[in-house]
Amino acid sequence: MNSYYSIYTPVSTDGDAQAFIMQAGLTNTVHQNAITTLVTSLKSAGIWTKMKAIYPFIGGSATSHKWNLKDPRDSNTSFRLAFSGGWTHSSTGAKPNGVDAFANTFLASRSYLNNDSLHLSFYSRTDVTSYSCDMGGGQYPNYYAAIYPKFNNGGTVGMSISVHDGGVFLANSSSSAAFYLATRNSSTQVAIFRNNLKLSLSNSTRTNNSDMSIILGALNNNGIGTPTPTAYSSRELAFASIGDGLTDVESLAFYNAIQEYQTTLGRQV
Repeated sequence: MNSYYSIYTPVSTDGDAQAFIMQAGLTNTVHQNAITTLVTSLKSAGIWTKMKAIYPFIGGSATSHKWNLKDPRDSNTSFRLAFSGGWTHSSTGAKPNGVDAFANTFLASRSYLNNDSLHLSFYSRTDVTSYSCDMGGGQYPNYYAAIYPKFNNGGTVGMSISVHDGGVFLANSSSSAAFYLATRNSSTQVAIFRNNLKLSLSNSTRTNNSDMSIILGALNNNGIGTPTPTAYSSRELAFASIGDGLTDVESLAFYNAIQEYQTTLGRQV
């Protein structure tokens, strides 16, 4: 364990959970236990090592919400969040205002992710039909990766997801309050999950990865270095992650771990 945590009395038996708990200033034992269980569940399922960034949105403030559970250091290369615009931070998550709010992860695919192996996930607590992106980054019209969970497409309400430029549109999207996972495990296929249900396995061919960082609460549209956000969302986020691709078995285990986490905090949907 790093020396700057050694002055604290351990509050978790897991070193990674302990580091995050201390950095985020979590003093509530329910919060501490929720983080510990989440970390150990992801490790038991073999998912922890596939994660580049995990944002649990716990603690109720911008200060506690910004940390990356996988690497809770205060640096851009550790992918801690930088919030911009109008956000509401509370015990249930972080809610952007849908006008100018976004959070920069500083994580760009070309530097940190494999073309044929990546996932995006987020847990939305809000049902809104709007042309808004809850997380994403890329160059129009070939988005690197983006999730639009519920919008009106020419009279049909549906979900639009791109993973390494492979786009998928699913019609008849239900409530956008759910856990979403988009994952690519090969150059030709993208799998999409909503909660514990696999909605699609698309033969969606990828092209190139991108220098644009992924942002939360909007889409980073062709902004290298400094994000250029568009498609702002007003949906409350209670979790988000970025990392390598997940198998079907891992995707189900991931959902179960996240839903247990949200239920422990009393904010499940």
